[in-house]
Amino acid sequence: MQIENLTHTYSAGTPFQRSAVEGLSLTVGKGEFLGIIGHTGSGKSTLIQHLNGLLQPTSGRILLDGKDIWAEPKKIRDVRFKVGLVFQYPEYQLFEETVYKDIAFGPKNMGLDSGEIDCLWSCFAMAGQEERYAWVGPYMYSRQVVAVLADSDLYDLQDLAGKFLAVKVGGRPEAIALNHSDPKLPVLGRVYCLSSMEEAVTALRSNYVDACAGYNATLTELFANETVSYRLLDEDLEIAALGVAFPRSGDGVLREKLTETLEEMRTDGTTESILGNYNLDVDKTMGRTDEYQG
Repeated sequence: MQIENLTHTYSAGTPFQRSAVEGLSLTVGKGEFLGIIGHTGSGKSTLIQHLNGLLQPTSGRILLDGKDIWAEPKKIRDVRFKVGLVFQYPEYQLFEETVYKDIAFGPKNMGLDSGEIDCLWSCFAMAGQEERYAWVGPYMYSRQVVAVLADSDLYDLQDLAGKFLAVKVGGRPEAIALNHSDPKLPVLGRVYCLSSMEEAVTALRSNYVDACAGYNATLTELFANETVSYRLLDEDLEIAALGVAFPRSGDGVLREKLTETLEEMRTDGTTESILGNYNLDVDKTMGRTDEYQG
């Protein structure tokens, strides 16, 4: 994506005229991660809203795959299916009464009818939703785990009594720790709710906390880039069965085909190979151990 001499002027031709962005040029390469930093009112949001056509330049161009996105104004909606925009407060965007309807909102805006949205498939936990949907699965298990430094004297959840735990704000470990919803977890000394798992791992590395808790795959990925050695407690904080959710009035034939395909992937080693690429415990993630049965 390229930005060429972008200028955006608010309230043009009035005494309140001001340019939030002026003469800006920028190229974002494929696969590049780019952060834009600036003080309040410096034009960051104005710039971002040009990238998928929410705002039209006063002058200059936005190029996507070499084409000016405003070359055909009537087709600007097509750009928004290629350039996604996530707003600052995601909780303001969750407005439907069910997860299914909320996820379906985007595809419906793309022109799909409700009947064309076959299923939900994105780490969708089955617990508590068994009667609401027709399920295929579980096809694997999501693990919330507790990590400690390799030389720690903590080995199971009961060892956490009175200890300091770091978690990510909004995650399952935070809910479990603060709501005291799991009798397996003893009373903790303190729970630090941090903005990211990176911060939680940093707190553990720096000995500010005794342990940190989070999604197994996320912690495994973060630990791979660390120079300090970590290990997981022998007991998982939570195990959630993951399935594919279909509307109960949906296509039973499609559910049967997906069930067959997932089983083939398990038996021919495809699922195991995929999980191995992420350095996950394959037996636990596929539910082969005793604690996942029943």
